[in-house]
Amino acid sequence: MVFNEAQPITLVFLHGWGMNKMVWQPLLSKHDFSHSGKVESLQLDLPGFGDNQFVVEPDSYSLDSLSSHIEKQLPDNSIIVGWSLAGLIAQTLVNKLSAKVIGQVQVCSTPKFTQTEDWPGIKPIVLQQFAKQLKQDHKALLKRFLAIQCMGLDNAKSVYKEMYEALTQHPLSNEEALTQSLALLSSTDLRGRLVTGSINTPSLRIFGGLDSLVPKKALPLIQQIYRNDEFYLIDKASHAPFISHPDNFASILNTFTFNNFLK
Repeated sequence: MVFNEAQPITLVFLHGWGMNKMVWQPLLSKHDFSHSGKVESLQLDLPGFGDNQFVVEPDSYSLDSLSSHIEKQLPDNSIIVGWSLAGLIAQTLVNKLSAKVIGQVQVCSTPKFTQTEDWPGIKPIVLQQFAKQLKQDHKALLKRFLAIQCMGLDNAKSVYKEMYEALTQHPLSNEEALTQSLALLSSTDLRGRLVTGSINTPSLRIFGGLDSLVPKKALPLIQQIYRNDEFYLIDKASHAPFISHPDNFASILNTFTFNNFLK
């Protein structure tokens, strides 16, 4: 981490599986993260998604190739805001001690998405069903995935509508990227990849109490791994708290940015 106080800070927003950078637009249109011009915002599409629909990394869509692709686009003094799948990319950049990354915000993300005997997560059968449906009708699968992310919310219909409108503002995801990134979600386990130096990078982790993809019972286990990180649970949020609870989310993010870099 190399923080240059002479340059502005940039919040870099990365989206989750199946989505694109426009999913952040409702939040950014409602809330100011500039801290009187000291902080800028940047939204990026992952390879194969949104504006990068036809950009697919060659080596099996690995975390290393994805993080390298993103790192090339980062300005100095970047705080990565990684939602879901993108949280794995953010953590990879922090673990490799990227000089451009001064902080990270993990949004409903986890070092291991798949459920096993020792870890709460998504049941493998669900991910297998996703992979099967992806081959049959990937548009229908994306709609189903959006619905899962809104489960339990009081405002589920409006959140679903907002996410769907964001998804359809840009080209749909490349089917190959969807397939390879789904496999990445299924197989990745970062629990043993924490680099000693990465504990010096300010990190914030925001979760939703109703999230079925990253269940709240995983939080104590995640806290055991990332002991120096800040943790927030928005009780009545699901997998997209920045859409369902934008005021709470913005307040938490602005406080983290100010306390760690502007105070």
